[in-house]
Amino acid sequence: MELKEILGLSALILSIVNGLMLLRYYLRDRPKLAVHSIHPDVYQWWFKLPSGEFEGNPTRKYGF
Repeated sequence: MELKEILGLSALILSIVNGLMLLRYYLRDRPKLAVHSIHPDVYQWWFKLPSGEFEGNPTRKYGF
């Protein structure tokens, strides 16, 4: 009986620690998007992604 209670308590502690780690990584890695409209009358929304490089030339990246 005592061993079963210890195992249950350790499983509870482990699940709390795992949940906190998942929450920490979710909050750290979530995307930070700044959405700007192209034109107020047009329903197209875009956000700028980090710039890249293609064959030595800088590129611009956008998401819709």
